[in-house]
Formats: sequence, C-alpha cells, structure tokens
Amino acid sequence: MRFAPEKTAINRMGRDGNPKMTMPTRFLLEKGQPELFQRMQSCRRVLDFGAGKSFDAQLLVERCEFVEEGVSYDPYPREGFEDRANHLEGFFNLVICNFVLNVLETEEQRRAAAMEALFLVRPGGYAMFSVRSNTEINKKNYSRKISHDTFISKTTKEWYTVQKGYSEPELAAFIGGISSNGQVDQIPLHKRPSRDCTMVLFRKRLPSS
Repeated sequence: MRFAPEKTAINRMGRDGNPKMTMPTRFLLEKGQPELFQRMQSCRRVLDFGAGKSFDAQLLVERCEFVEEGVSYDPYPREGFEDRANHLEGFFNLVICNFVLNVLETEEQRRAAAMEALFLVRPGGYAMFSVRSNTEINKKNYSRKISHDTFISKTTKEWYTVQKGYSEPELAAFIGGISSNGQVDQIPLHKRPSRDCTMVLFRKRLPSS
C-alpha cells in the first residue's frame, strides 16, 4: 500500500463550472494582507506550490492588477494535472503553499517541501503557508496514527493518506526553524481565518549589505 498525498487534492470548480479560489488565498487577498496585491513589487510573479487541483495562481493574475504571472506547481500531481510537475525556473515575489504540509507523512517530507517553497521566494518576497488546524484534525477523531501527531485520514487496498494539524505558534516555529540563518520574518495578518485553518505569512529578508 503506497502513500498517496495527491489523493487529498479536492475539486476547486464552482457550481457555475468556473474555478474558485481556495479559502486561504482568498482570505489573504481580501482580509489577511490585501496590501500585498496592491503593490507591483509584492506579487508580480506568484507561485502556487503544491497546487493540487486549484487554479489560484491563474485567478490571482485575473483579479489583481499587479500580478503578471501565475505558476501552478505540484510534485505529486493528480491525474490530468501532470504538467504541474514541470521544472520551475526563477524566483517568485509570492509563494503560496495551501494544505500541503498537513498531508505529508514525515517530518523530513514536510521540511523538504517547506525548504523548497522558501528557496523559491525572491529576497524581499513573501511566502504564505496554510494547513489544517489542530482543532479541525481533532474533530475528525481519526483512529490510526503514523506517528504521535500524524493520522491516517483515508485508506484503500492500494493507497492511504494522512493529516497533521498545526496551531499558529507551531506552524510559525516550524517554518522559522527551517529557514537558514533566520532568513525570514513573520508578518502578522490583519485578521485570522476560521478555526479550521492555520495560516502564517513570512517575508524573506534582503541580503545584508
């Protein structure tokens, strides 16, 4: 039985047949830190890291004047989205990483994904991570564990998926702890999302002169 994180990707099409933005990206755009999308330097080039079935990168280009390019990337692409595993080129002003870290099986996988996402941020740019909250995971009452804080969320004869919850301090400490030489600073959000989601925003420091 294989670990299949791609199976956690959910449909992001609205009832009208058009793509809909994921909640964390919409929240960041409208309430969390809307100023990012009002300055060309903040988000000219956007990457959706671990995009799954979402179209957030493309929707941000359509809805935000200063977002010029949106790229969707997923190292574990779903069927029909295989092109999202293509090699990435260059760096990005904003990297969003929605519901990725919480569906990875091991601490090593989570660290590798977060480090890659941070690496792709241009100095002076931003990285936003969202995950399922501890509150949301605890409500599910999952009975089987991979480790002390990571639960098997679904299993079939061929594959299984996992979920791990984070509080805001836990997620902030995890991201801050893996950045080399304290290269990122947490940026407070104007408002907090609903209790089922944990979000943190970081800015990558400019090289010291």
